[in-house]
Amino acid sequence: MNLSDLKRRVETLGLKVVTDGAPAKEPFIAALKDHFLSKDYPDGPPFEEIQPMLCRSYGDLSQKEQDALWKDGNDWLAQEKLNGVRLILHCVKGVGVFGHGREINTKNFRRSEFHHHLLFHDFIPSFTATLDCEVVAGSLQSTVALLRMKPEESREKQSQTPLKIHVFDVTRWEGFDLRVRRLDERLAFIQDFRTAITAASMGQHFEFPAVHFQDKRGVFDRIIKAGGEGVVLKRLSSPYIDATSRSRTGWIKCKRGLEVTAYVSGFEPGRKGSLNENRVAVLHFSVNTENGPLLVAKISSLPNDLQKAVTQRDSATKTVGINPTFLGKVATISGVEIAYKSGRLTSARILHMRGDLLKEDCSYSASDLDAIRKGATDVVPMRIAGKGRVQ
Repeated sequence: MNLSDLKRRVETLGLKVVTDGAPAKEPFIAALKDHFLSKDYPDGPPFEEIQPMLCRSYGDLSQKEQDALWKDGNDWLAQEKLNGVRLILHCVKGVGVFGHGREINTKNFRRSEFHHHLLFHDFIPSFTATLDCEVVAGSLQSTVALLRMKPEESREKQSQTPLKIHVFDVTRWEGFDLRVRRLDERLAFIQDFRTAITAASMGQHFEFPAVHFQDKRGVFDRIIKAGGEGVVLKRLSSPYIDATSRSRTGWIKCKRGLEVTAYVSGFEPGRKGSLNENRVAVLHFSVNTENGPLLVAKISSLPNDLQKAVTQRDSATKTVGINPTFLGKVATISGVEIAYKSGRLTSARILHMRGDLLKEDCSYSASDLDAIRKGATDVVPMRIAGKGRVQ
């Protein structure tokens, strides 16, 4: 929903919004959220809705930073990255359980609520806790499907594959707000929660991902070999960041890398006033599919010699173009994942140019690429050569 839509919604409801004059959605979303919260919870909500802590991508780090993460005896641990749906679970003593995800609901402007989909939705806890979790039921697709159904239908279908809550952090225990505490301190409170749910005979609904302090690279390699998604590396001294920032010294997600053989299909010049103003700043890479050409990457991390070679300046018009001999050239590129919205590789970079291949050789199955975009971990993008497949 854009800013104009938000303003119209606020005006329709007769709400007053105070802004600092800068065009921003946040004050309008906050006003709408408070309005609908007061309707659902006239005496105030029984829990504090929080922003799940976000992960920085491993590909955003320098080589030196990446290498430091894997060392034994450092300030970092590793946990398996699960392919599910993020859930903030609130257990409120004497009241009930509540759970919400990351996405903002455009009807009530609160984070999408999932607690009615849980098999223990009617549990009344004897303790108070807020937990950061991943809810998983088989594949990502089946998990999302269960959470999009009507709650009653979802709980009925879970007789075969129930939603499991994987707990990896705790931000509140009883009267203590733990967000300002170090991660290694917060982890100790997870055992208190585990003891409490075991005593309440609710332990079957929860899992607790292993924490690895040593041989983190080996752990990652074994997870990838087994078909897993990767790991999240977490700094032991980091607080819980309840914000939209992605700290490079907080949580780092490291997923299986994807390699694609693609051809140069376009470019973007540098922004006016930038260091790349008179150069090609971004190269576009595409592949062939049964549905036609598909843009799979925009790469800005270009080596200096390549950047010079691909740039062609027109002195008469003072414009920057691409050396036409580079259009159609093939390279092996890599990235962390295929972004769901854009369908392009994230943190993409060029591994090496491929003088042995032509544009026509860069063919892939559109269904495979789409499956990876939607979160499938059992699919590897394989280049199609003729009627067969080769790596």
